[in-house]
Amino acid sequence: MPRTDGKNPQLGIEISGYASPEGDPEENRKLSNRRAIEVLNYFNYKGIVRRRIIARGYGATQGQEGNPEESRRVEVRLVDLDDVKQD
Repeated sequence: MPRTDGKNPQLGIEISGYASPEGDPEENRKLSNRRAIEVLNYFNYKGIVRRRIIARGYGATQGQEGNPEESRRVEVRLVDLDDVKQD
């Protein structure tokens, strides 16, 4: 994993949680958010400070089309924190 300490102060992690389109949309959004938070907690446990992590749940709104199994996922990517708006 690339360093996210003082050597790269603008580098952070964006975690995006998703859910399949089946079921209640609000429950799917909550589920996708819990998925993202679990990954955030893992990274925090491994020593990555919370302020360098952005976690969001998108429900089924931005999930994979077609296969529901592929919609149940979390994506992790490195981002420039200066370019990513935090909610």
